[in-house]
Amino acid sequence: MTAVSVASVQNRSVPARTVSSLVLFTCLLLNAPSTHAQTVVQVETNLGEFFLQLFDDVAPETVRNFINYVITDRYDDSIVHRAEQGFVIQGGQLKVEEGSTSIDAIRVGPTIQNEFSVSNTRGTIAMARVGGQVNSATSQWFINLADNTGLDTVDEGFTVFGKVIGTGMTVVDAIAALQRVSISGLPFPLPVTNFDGANLFRENLVVMDMNIVSGTFTPPNVVDSENSDVSIKVNGGTDGIAQLSLDIISTAPEVIIQVKPETIVPLEKVEAGFSVFSSQLGQLFIPELSVGGAIAYKNLLFNLTDAEQLQFTLISAE
Repeated sequence: MTAVSVASVQNRSVPARTVSSLVLFTCLLLNAPSTHAQTVVQVETNLGEFFLQLFDDVAPETVRNFINYVITDRYDDSIVHRAEQGFVIQGGQLKVEEGSTSIDAIRVGPTIQNEFSVSNTRGTIAMARVGGQVNSATSQWFINLADNTGLDTVDEGFTVFGKVIGTGMTVVDAIAALQRVSISGLPFPLPVTNFDGANLFRENLVVMDMNIVSGTFTPPNVVDSENSDVSIKVNGGTDGIAQLSLDIISTAPEVIIQVKPETIVPLEKVEAGFSVFSSQLGQLFIPELSVGGAIAYKNLLFNLTDAEQLQFTLISAE
């Protein structure tokens, strides 16, 4: 067994995969539910599981951002990289994938606006960010182990967007109580379990997976089973930002989609997970396509093949 290398933090790119089956979207249209109950996230760790209830109405942008990381699997194989008893445990920065011997950085999206309104009391989860930069949060989060109300007055406060429910703090406290090991190149000592003091392996770290249990959140790019089409939110740069629907007009021999002009609704701002249209390249990129709150396909790339009819042909996807 090879020890985990922690000398450097690496980013990994995800290679595009050519679509081998042209029945892609036909499968997506089967029985996709359109609504969910209140948002709850399951956090599975090698020390046990706990559940987070998210504050959808209190910090909507922060919740959307967090869920986007969950449903795109970027929090899977992530680790708790900071644990300070009586203060916080923190994650959302680093990951060690199954079979990997290196600690990598989670792929982060754009920064989000601070939405502080709820106090950082014990059991709440909040977004970490760069000191002195209020609107700098991306992927990192922390769970308060105590009433850290002093955080409420630091740089306009740290946004609380949920809380640990049930008996979940038993697991969180157990993580906080672990031995910690300082590693060159990392900002905080890592909490470890069953560490022999020599070689550090993946199973010595607090590794997490996250899943949506229930919720009202709708990802930006989804299959609409009621209308048998695809709804996306797209950033077109100088062409504008909008929500629109796409008809699936062919699945063989090529997957072809067509914009429904009557569905175009202008939006005011870009949010995490938006699709991107480049008029210069004539390409539409959909980073994730969801069915029932779960990601079914990633990195879908379409070429604009009929500008007059607003038709796009699928080039590649995962």
